[in-house]
Amino acid sequence: MAGLVRILLKRFTRNVPGPEHRQTLNLCAHVRMASEALLADALGPEAAHGLFAWLRERSFIEQGPHGLFPHDLARDVLDADLRWRNPQAYQAVHRQARHYYDRLLSQTHGPEQRAISADLIYLNRHNPNTKSFFDYDTLGQAYTEPTATQELAAFIGAWARKNLD
Repeated sequence: MAGLVRILLKRFTRNVPGPEHRQTLNLCAHVRMASEALLADALGPEAAHGLFAWLRERSFIEQGPHGLFPHDLARDVLDADLRWRNPQAYQAVHRQARHYYDRLLSQTHGPEQRAISADLIYLNRHNPNTKSFFDYDTLGQAYTEPTATQELAAFIGAWARKNLD
């Protein structure tokens, strides 16, 4: 199995032009969705557009509603490799993403804030204390929000009819 992982890692990192591109891969593998804004915050606004375009061209990168993300196997291999190979760099990537999301969380509301909250939760997917509380594959797809008064009355009425009959 270890041989297969090495082969995949070589494939995913082959033809990486330089350190900024490798950092882009590391960041993309660590976060739920990599946006151009995230890359600008982490690597500088002048490089972000080109790095995002380069990342988008990788065969193992997929496009979602809020950015780019690696195929699950590529994500696991790239993220685990950095975590094993260079724990300090791994922590630096984690801190960069954490600070970015923390800033955004205080500046947003509603659906955008929920998406950022999901991004923050996803960053901690390897934490043994929280790992069992979330389904990371569906994170951000469902959420709760306050019930409007008329919805609550309809719900209570339906519940009462069902349970009192």
